[in-house]
Amino acid sequence: HGHTVLDCTEVLTRHLHATIRSHAHEMFTLEELAVMLDFVRDRYPQTIESVLGEKLELADYHLILKNLLREGVSIRDQVTILETLAVSAKPLHPFYLADHFGQHRASMEQMMVLELAAQVKPLTEPAILTELVRARLSRQICAGLASSDGTLDVVLLDASVEGLLLGSIQTSSTGQHLELAPTQRELFVGRLVAQCGHLEQPILLCDPRVRPYVRALSERELPHLRVLSYREVHPSFQAQGIGTVSLVGS
Repeated sequence: HGHTVLDCTEVLTRHLHATIRSHAHEMFTLEELAVMLDFVRDRYPQTIESVLGEKLELADYHLILKNLLREGVSIRDQVTILETLAVSAKPLHPFYLADHFGQHRASMEQMMVLELAAQVKPLTEPAILTELVRARLSRQICAGLASSDGTLDVVLLDASVEGLLLGSIQTSSTGQHLELAPTQRELFVGRLVAQCGHLEQPILLCDPRVRPYVRALSERELPHLRVLSYREVHPSFQAQGIGTVSLVGS
């Protein structure tokens, strides 16, 4: 009948593998990251030096990798991840930038400009950098979700829903966060469950600006939901809509 027959050992092994993958972000420690980087440093020393220390602290890089693991994205391709951060992340310290003035100590005016630039940090927040890395790993992400013919069966967000979420993103001194009314939050999650809960491998496709917030909202009720942004659909794959999440109607 086309079924796969497994013995007891194979069943236990598969369950253990699935459990490890679902909790990998909790088990991935700084010590394990250090071992991984030592291995990469032997072949790509300049790649590591251009990111860690100059642009990112080790703890921030660790957080980025944990963010990827939390959503089931492999971190095996360390070179691609590091190269993305080398291009995207801004220098970590204003004193590093001051070196480009060709002097041991920058003037007071220059240091004020550099200090302000360091406070803004447009591309040094781990959450933002995680999204940029995900876009760079689009081929890998899609390959793990697509069917044999390269098709991604995705559920879409209605334009009005994306507009509501975008309008609910607020910026404060601690960063950006989603301020959604409890009733709207409950309705949105309920509609997500209705559209995606019965699917074997549900995939939701949405605007990259709301992707992390949708993932956070759905993580408890739909832990296996894969939330992708439009940037993460690699040209080698074709997205095919099979449903839409809307807040209107029954």
